[in-house]
Amino acid sequence: HRSSLLQKITSKRRMNKLFESSASAPGKLILFGEHAVVHNQPAIAACLTDLRIKVQVSSREDGKVFFDLPDLIDDPISIAIQDLEVYNNGDGGDEKDGGGSLSSSQILEPNSFLKYLKDIGAPTLDVVKDIKEIIQKSNINLHTQCNKALSADTYESALIPLIYLIHQLIIPYKLKHGGFDIKVQSDNLPLGAGLGSSAAFSVASSAALYRYVLLYHDHDHIKENSIKDDNNVENDDINPGPTKKLKQDKLEVEIQKQPTKEQLDVINTLAFYSETLIHGTPSGIDNTVSTYGGAIKYVKLVNESGEMTSETTMFDNFPKLNVVLTNTFVPRSTKVLVRGVKKFKDDFPSIVDPILDSIGEISRTFCKDVLASKVITDESSRKISRLIQTNHHLLCALGVSHPSLNMISNLTTELYNDLKTSSKLTGAGGGGCAFTFLEEDFDKEGNDREMLMKSRLKVVIEKIESLDFYKNAKEIEQSKSSFRCFTSVVGGDGVLWL
Repeated sequence: HRSSLLQKITSKRRMNKLFESSASAPGKLILFGEHAVVHNQPAIAACLTDLRIKVQVSSREDGKVFFDLPDLIDDPISIAIQDLEVYNNGDGGDEKDGGGSLSSSQILEPNSFLKYLKDIGAPTLDVVKDIKEIIQKSNINLHTQCNKALSADTYESALIPLIYLIHQLIIPYKLKHGGFDIKVQSDNLPLGAGLGSSAAFSVASSAALYRYVLLYHDHDHIKENSIKDDNNVENDDINPGPTKKLKQDKLEVEIQKQPTKEQLDVINTLAFYSETLIHGTPSGIDNTVSTYGGAIKYVKLVNESGEMTSETTMFDNFPKLNVVLTNTFVPRSTKVLVRGVKKFKDDFPSIVDPILDSIGEISRTFCKDVLASKVITDESSRKISRLIQTNHHLLCALGVSHPSLNMISNLTTELYNDLKTSSKLTGAGGGGCAFTFLEEDFDKEGNDREMLMKSRLKVVIEKIESLDFYKNAKEIEQSKSSFRCFTSVVGGDGVLWL
């Protein structure tokens, strides 16, 4: 009896391990093309591989889903899982089963699942409305629970895509256990600063929940095999035989395996659909670079049937760029800024279209004159600086910059002769972050060049952080005293299963 009890306890612990899934996804830096990319112009973006959002999903027994977002709210909130089954996902199917056309085999086979997702298309505004009603019926008072530095709308914007993903991934699969915890936390990636935190959140959430379903499927098979082994092998958890050991080794390999290309395509599509719930009409560039990593050229296209599609070019040998990121701590809304540019374009197409065309030409010039050579030279460094400065001024003309961002751009322009620096806003603008590029000094070699660059980086950071924007900025909370600069690796891994 003792051995049987130990066997059951050990088996249960092993099974519980399968009900944990974690993923992390990086932020992004748009080098060129923000806003213009929404209007079918190319943009260049690279992931910030050491600035990430991490999402962890783990099972529970009480039939509730706990949302734990410590960066946004102090205490987790819960919603009964049956309350998440009540909205229509927009494809004309039954409300209760994810549209009536999705089977578990489709979720498990990535190409079939991707086809299903493309068939149903992005969620509609009705989905947003239905999910908001779910939140309201759950008696969650976001205005009293939300982190004081952020609005209740920010937290609601995080809950909506999570509930959508649960409905797409968990509800149709009809998992047999009673609920789960979702914990979302930033790993050094600033929120709402134009560095792709929203897309990193959508990508990491999609990957973690997708992985959760795949692990549950593995659990079903392992559980069946374990029951058979329990009937045939005594004390195998105390003295595991080769068959049991082999199963555990296989399980560890499965847990550590990274997404395949096909699985990345599914994750990217789910993340893009989630982004539409937050931003309305996102370009897709943020979730794409966060999913696949590295650096990309991204452009939206219209095919012969009039349908929107996209073309993504991955850069294998993206050159090292010396970059300083600056968080201005000025809050802004991507959705509002994107809508503002659209209205400007609708009202004055003959003025705005050439601006968008010029921004697109900057991206094309960067690819043609800089990336094509795959080696940064004095001449290409100077071109990068000029393109950065020009791109920033064009974004100013679109009305998406901010005095804080212009202050940084003006400073680094003044410093150009001495430090070879240039800056522009990155992301939606209106606050958030800027990045500063420092040209390499090719007159120096080896350690001398590296030491000189470290010295220049230090000087640039000190000068930017000494800017006193908040002295007369009454609209910004008084606790802010200066900009914050930090460095990051540009390029690298995209989404990871942990």
